[in-house]
Amino acid sequence: MMDAQPTLATLFATGTTSDSFDARVAIESNDALDSLRIGIAERLPSVQWQAAKDGVLEKVGDLLDITLSDVLVTGWNKSRDLLKYSNREKYPPDKTFVVELLEHKMKSNHRPYIELLLNGQPLKPKIEFDVTISLRLKGFSLTIQDGRIMAIHTGTLDGKGAIVLRGAKLVEKPLGKVALPGKISLGEGIAIS
Repeated sequence: MMDAQPTLATLFATGTTSDSFDARVAIESNDALDSLRIGIAERLPSVQWQAAKDGVLEKVGDLLDITLSDVLVTGWNKSRDLLKYSNREKYPPDKTFVVELLEHKMKSNHRPYIELLLNGQPLKPKIEFDVTISLRLKGFSLTIQDGRIMAIHTGTLDGKGAIVLRGAKLVEKPLGKVALPGKISLGEGIAIS
């Protein structure tokens, strides 16, 4: 069993020399924040841009703190093939079912954002990022009980991902082949809907 759940940051870190993807470096090497800097300076000349920028960069690392299990279960919940396991007559709640998944592809889009606050009030606009990943999964299976996905038995995945800020691509890269041996426990489980 894996100790920590892999996140999107884990996927973006593949092929890098560090343990985690550092989006701060990508943002600092891109001038996508210039429009925000100008907007803040026009509306709030007393706000120090460097302090605001430092605050933004501090939070950027959290943008990809989305667990891989959340991404996968959300995608699988769109599958009609899993919906049948919510039928308690055919799949009694006291029985556990292991469902082997065929090799398949999945796309996932996320719109994390950072919101700057001044005296507790949000500054406009939010700093919205577009995070897109495309995955190919092989060798995965699910443990299902009582219409809930209780665990993910991992296989391998590969794919590609991109992070965009206001139309400017901060990162676009292959995610590499990621081996995820083991099991991701989902605690009380996630309902199949």
